[in-house]
Amino acid sequence: VGDPDEPADALAVSWSSDRDGSLGTVTPTSAASARSSTDTLSLGAHVLTLSVEDSLGERCTDAVSVTISDRNDPPSLG
Repeated sequence: VGDPDEPADALAVSWSSDRDGSLGTVTPTSAASARSSTDTLSLGAHVLTLSVEDSLGERCTDAVSVTISDRNDPPSLG
């Protein structure tokens, strides 16, 4: 994440799911990395949204669609 007017670690970053709501907030590193993890998503299709807000209240968002299944089989080589 980045902002031309502020350092990355001054930005407010949050993650959310259209099904499960807020997934929490993170503080980006000075290298502009904003990683997060969760093991609480419900099964099914989700739209995960990343929101970034600067100190002026300007906001930017991006989203990705994912599907959570109940199987956690290890990968196999065919």
